[in-house]
Amino acid sequence: MFAGSATAVLLGLIVVRFLMGITHAPIFPVSSGAIAQWFPIGGWAFPNSMQNFGLGLGQACVGPVVTFLIIAVGWRASFYWLAPLGFAVAAWWWFYARDTPREHAAVAPAELALIQAGREAEFAIPATSMRPDTAASRRAGMRSVLLDRNVLVLAASYFCMNCTFYIFADWLFTYLVEERKFSLLAGGLLFALPFIAGSVFAVLGGLACDALCQRIGPRWGCRTPAIIGLLMVSILLLAGARAPNPYMAVALLALCFAFTQFSDAAYWSAATFAGRRHTSAAAGVMNTGGSLPGLLAPLIGWLIDHVGWPPTFAGGSLMAVVGAGLWLLVDTSRSSHVRGGAG
Repeated sequence: MFAGSATAVLLGLIVVRFLMGITHAPIFPVSSGAIAQWFPIGGWAFPNSMQNFGLGLGQACVGPVVTFLIIAVGWRASFYWLAPLGFAVAAWWWFYARDTPREHAAVAPAELALIQAGREAEFAIPATSMRPDTAASRRAGMRSVLLDRNVLVLAASYFCMNCTFYIFADWLFTYLVEERKFSLLAGGLLFALPFIAGSVFAVLGGLACDALCQRIGPRWGCRTPAIIGLLMVSILLLAGARAPNPYMAVALLALCFAFTQFSDAAYWSAATFAGRRHTSAAAGVMNTGGSLPGLLAPLIGWLIDHVGWPPTFAGGSLMAVVGAGLWLLVDTSRSSHVRGGAG
């Protein structure tokens, strides 16, 4: 009887997680397409980084808030306390958001002119009326995006970077409690630190990427923060795993995660340069590559059980180096109308 109940609960959680994945998957690609429409050319990294800022703060709340709720009301009831927040945000977004700036009553003509300034046809905000060739050109553009070398290399690099990200998202709490011997409550509180640091560094990375794209062009403007961030991830992940003091380990790992977020905005900005009018499609391909490491959770668990935490972290460090190297194959210089030329 107990085994049957446990199986039903497990299947229920799998179905819920599957549905969450379906609803969550379009958020970043679609919002990247919206950002491409709502912000001037070359000013996309910072608004993309603000998404990570909110994501990081939300993730930071997960540890202490959910731990408190589990202790206070149990793990099942914790879902009932948190679920209404999603409905409230969805209702607000449905009421306030619009697809393009010209559709929003709060956008002044001067602001719209600033957003549209210097746009080529492939970056232009679509008119509300459909042209006869729109459908055919959209299909051709989508095919070209799906086969674009820059987009595919970005997806591969994003896969490498998120191998490290998922170590934090899926296993950091377990690491703090089992390996570093923190209590359940202390582990939940310390779990928040990397995500708080990540929120701050996400904004810094977005600002740096936009500034560099304007100064030296999109090729190295996107490459530079991404490569620096990923190399720092590689170094700090190894240092945190080998730190003798548990609090020093937490500090180093928090800084490590912060640099994953520092590099993140460059990916979305580069996907926008590569996808142009089809930014959402390009970002969707890239985000698919970045989501695949989530499937490696059983493998990571197996590695932790059989070889231990330090070798597992070393594997994440190696993937960060590979991800940094792949950036040398990404060339967004065809968008040379951004100040700074071909980069």
